[in-house]
Amino acid sequence: MTENDYGYSMSIGNKYTIQQTVQSGSIDGKCRATIMSFLSLAQDLASSHYGTGGRSIPHLQKEGFTWVVTKQHFEVREYPLWLDCYKAVTWAKKPRGPFCYRNFAYSYAEDGKYDTVDDAFADQVAKGGSYGQMPAGLSETADAAAQPFFTGSSLWMVLDLSTGRPVKMTDELMGSLQFCEDSVPGEEMAKIRDPEEWTFGHEFTPTNLDIDLNGHVNNLAYDRWILSFLPEKAYAGKLVKAIDMYFIAQAMFGDELVCRAAEVEPDVWVHSIIRKADGAEMFRARTEWAPEWEISRPVTTR
Repeated sequence: MTENDYGYSMSIGNKYTIQQTVQSGSIDGKCRATIMSFLSLAQDLASSHYGTGGRSIPHLQKEGFTWVVTKQHFEVREYPLWLDCYKAVTWAKKPRGPFCYRNFAYSYAEDGKYDTVDDAFADQVAKGGSYGQMPAGLSETADAAAQPFFTGSSLWMVLDLSTGRPVKMTDELMGSLQFCEDSVPGEEMAKIRDPEEWTFGHEFTPTNLDIDLNGHVNNLAYDRWILSFLPEKAYAGKLVKAIDMYFIAQAMFGDELVCRAAEVEPDVWVHSIIRKADGAEMFRARTEWAPEWEISRPVTTR
């Protein structure tokens, strides 16, 4: 077990596990964890796990390579509330050609789902925990992926920085990273088709806060944009139940972009981000929404 910014992390059965508490900066107006907090944590998990094998982006950049994510699929069965505690797990599957497969599962920690906010505060005090850390720590025998409320899969590649082309994965390139072949729903990542008509559009420009280690727009910015630039009918009284994302091309600082959207069936939206100058598509996504009462519980106090 090692300590990091989340408190503690460990590897169990070749799965990388951290502890997490739903913090006030990661909740919506009804004290629920946001879908963006789940996606951001997934990126941190992947980065940290690759780093444990000496394969983080800074490690690869020294050798003339870098990581990029190309596809993602996530499903949410329930949204935790503020101060709920959970375990977040990621694992890498064996590469196939240039493709690296990575899965995720988040599940409540033991006694980590509270009846009231007051119970959550009282439990942290009783166990000597501090805000933002799960007071009980991690259990080396617990299955952190049991009955997950969030699952996901992603597809990654390593690019040669001199050519911009993907490279075939080798044992040397993967370092000491260990693999696990456990599966999660949605690994097939079906193609996202065009709607009959794009019914909504919003023009914008990336800022310096959207740029990542590779010098282009961070993948999380695309997620935030498609969820931000939507008509109210898409999200009023609803939460994201599933999301598919395809990263097609690299948007850069200063690009003029257009975020398009269309409802292709009830509570299912297709999204696309294009470059205004030439119409080149940067990103495509599909979101499925559910009534909030189906996949969340109300926050209560004593």
